[in-house]
Amino acid sequence: MAEAGTDDSDPLLAAVATSLAGKAARTTATHAQQVLAGIGFTTDHQFHLMLKRTLVLDTLFGSARTLPTEIGAALLASSNAPRLVELGEGQTVLEGEAAGASRPMLETAK
Repeated sequence: MAEAGTDDSDPLLAAVATSLAGKAARTTATHAQQVLAGIGFTTDHQFHLMLKRTLVLDTLFGSARTLPTEIGAALLASSNAPRLVELGEGQTVLEGEAAGASRPMLETAK
């Protein structure tokens, strides 16, 4: 992880974070507008300001709708996918033994 004040920035990591933040902001705005009902469409409530801010920020640094495609293209072009979990010495990743297990389990080599 990059510490403050260092130049260990990773453009791929920044793009993934931007995409996830944009998706979360759009989802939150959609649900907030649903909860506010009709007043969310008017200027009587300040929600319209937050919605505009969400849409501008999402498109300013890369849209949550287009960034995943760009990230995938960059990964395919580099032919290298980053590890999501660094394994310690003596650990291996095994497929879940239960049918439908969605996460791999860690096992210590004996």
